[in-house]
Amino acid sequence: MINIIKKIASVIKVFTLKHKIISLIIILCLLGGGFWIYKSLTNNDGQTSYVLGAVAKGTIISSISGTGQVSAFDKIDVKPKVSGKIVYINIQKDNEIKAGTFLAQIDARDAQSAVQSAENDLDSARLSLTDINGEAKDALDAAYDKGLDALTTTYKDLASMKANLDSMFLESSYNGNDSDINYYLDFVRFYDEKTNDLSFWITDAKQKYSDMQKNMDTVEEIGWTISKNSQASQIENIVAETYNSVKIFLDLIRQTSNLTQRYQKISETKNLTTPIKTAATTTQITQLSAALEALIKDTATLLTAKSDITAKKVALSKANIDIKSQNLSMQKYENALLDAKENLAKYYIYSSIDGIISAVDSTIKTGDIISSGIVLGSIVTKQQVIEISLNEVDAVKVKTGQKVTIAFDALPDITATGSVVDVDIVGVVSQGVVSYGVKIALDIIDSQIKPGMSGSVNIITETKQNVLTVPNGAVKSKNEAYYVLVPGSPAPIQKTVEVGVADDTNTEIISGLAEGDQIVIRTISNSKSATPTIPSTTRQATQGLFGPGGR
Repeated sequence: MINIIKKIASVIKVFTLKHKIISLIIILCLLGGGFWIYKSLTNNDGQTSYVLGAVAKGTIISSISGTGQVSAFDKIDVKPKVSGKIVYINIQKDNEIKAGTFLAQIDARDAQSAVQSAENDLDSARLSLTDINGEAKDALDAAYDKGLDALTTTYKDLASMKANLDSMFLESSYNGNDSDINYYLDFVRFYDEKTNDLSFWITDAKQKYSDMQKNMDTVEEIGWTISKNSQASQIENIVAETYNSVKIFLDLIRQTSNLTQRYQKISETKNLTTPIKTAATTTQITQLSAALEALIKDTATLLTAKSDITAKKVALSKANIDIKSQNLSMQKYENALLDAKENLAKYYIYSSIDGIISAVDSTIKTGDIISSGIVLGSIVTKQQVIEISLNEVDAVKVKTGQKVTIAFDALPDITATGSVVDVDIVGVVSQGVVSYGVKIALDIIDSQIKPGMSGSVNIITETKQNVLTVPNGAVKSKNEAYYVLVPGSPAPIQKTVEVGVADDTNTEIISGLAEGDQIVIRTISNSKSATPTIPSTTRQATQGLFGPGGR
């Protein structure tokens, strides 16, 4: 084939050289014919033509763009909070460190002494508080124990004398119809002219004793259920009740003892013979004296216990008041210790972040006296951010966590990803325009990306998949409504649509069209005689209206 072409070209070349005029005429004819054919094909006689396309499903990514500079995510200056002599320093440029790394120390001997002094003061306050509370409570517990001991002794004494007293008050030693004590009472009333002092015996002696014994049995029954494990109020109440009952019972025994002795004296003085044997009366007087002695002692012991409990409760109450005062003092000492420890911590300098030491004051060394606030060095994080500024329309669409793509002017081969980490709450007004700062954290750590580099970012505000889309140029607006052109006769007709989000290329169609519908995506008009179209505005994905690809 190549050889044939070469032979044809050689023949044409020979013919052209021999017949120059004829060759020129042939070339002109070919050019003229070609031009005529072109004009015939492209001449539409002033008619407008339309390029059609189909509605299709696709993905729309709405985004907002901006530009800014790269900086470290965080930067801190290493500064002491106190003045003093440096006893240790380890801050070296370009060293990578972790949060909590020990960097420097100021001479802390005075601060350590202050902490020790504060701890001693607090320990003393705690010891005093323990002594006050412990002593008062121990004393009250001892008073309750004494009350229980007094109850035990009293109940035993009552039990030991009960048989003898029952015999006197409830039985008759002479086989009579009444008890011995009632016989003594009637005898004294008959033979003794001084009966006014017998007013105690208004009621029958037997009945009086029975009533008192019944009351004592009730109190004693409760008393035997009380122990050290009982509530303090129960111990206090039973001690008081037992004391009151025994005091009344003591008066009965005292009056009975006096009555019996008067009976004995009258019978002896008047040399009277009575049905009750003298020996029996003498025995009863002895038994009454013993009971009286025991009850006097028990009553005194119960009164002491009762009074001691009351006094110790008052002492504990006062101790509690003192404890409140001591607590206030202890709180003061605790605060002083906390302040001393916080002050001591200022003498030790640690890194508060992970990062790299970016700058160091090499003139400062161990042994130097430095002032608080002087910068010993700086630390920057390895993670970087890019900060941009957006107008108020775009800023409201940006939320923390949104994904971002970043391109760098100086690094055309690197495209980084990131996410929004902060959006200013308060905007900055400049020449009547409000702007809001947005901070974007880079997902990668790349040594080629330097602080201060310029970058262009696209914040993805919304992504919609599998939605109906049409080219942006196909959507037009009129009277605040959107429409597209669909094929019609003799010319395309307008069809109203509801639009959603848009990106740089396509617009979402929410309603008005179906997948596969044909629409006009471009209009070709002859400038000489084209018929004017209805005034309209083509929908554009501009930052002011929808953001770059966003609405």
